[in-house]
Amino acid sequence: MNCARRLRSFAYTQVLQGARDAAEAQEAIGDIQTGVDRCSRLMEQLLVLSRVDPNHPTQRQALERCNLAEIAQRVITQYRFRLQQLQLVLHTELADAALLGNPDHLEIVIRNLLDNAIRYRGDSQHMWMQIQQDATHITFRMTDQGVGIPRDERSKVFDRFYRLSNAPSTGSGLGLSIVWQIIQQHQASIEIQDGDQGQGCSFCIRFPALSPTAYTA
Repeated sequence: MNCARRLRSFAYTQVLQGARDAAEAQEAIGDIQTGVDRCSRLMEQLLVLSRVDPNHPTQRQALERCNLAEIAQRVITQYRFRLQQLQLVLHTELADAALLGNPDHLEIVIRNLLDNAIRYRGDSQHMWMQIQQDATHITFRMTDQGVGIPRDERSKVFDRFYRLSNAPSTGSGLGLSIVWQIIQQHQASIEIQDGDQGQGCSFCIRFPALSPTAYTA
């Protein structure tokens, strides 16, 4: 049994012993579940942040040839049930794109950006994920029609623990700082742009493309 489960079990016991009726117990249990989930997510993100730190031993491992579209498709598969539950539509345009990278870390980038789009979607049910490639760069773009990010906060959202003024109640404030750390390791750049017709926002990452003659598998 992990720490989160132990904490949840202990808290439930205390609630059931002290609640005056079933309704009060149910409300308190809901609050406990929310708090434990937030703590668990924070711990998970802190562990990921430590793992992608440049001084971590795994960062000395060589990058490998990988297909960004295949990594994105794995993330989409992981999120399929959640998207269905929330009745969200993810539009995709995923061109095959070879690059040198850490597949596990690139998966974290895509997962965090998709999670961010879901959290900040507002009333919209649509979001877009695109991968395009030209002669020199691979472009990954995650776009939503949600609440957007104020222009004066866009330079701050990659700071650790920074929370937007219009942030929902959930979130650790670490997801985008993890994205930034991984992007730097891949010699890529990231830009926050306005979404379609000025609604929502679009995270645009540009990776150096893998030369056809380089790192032949």
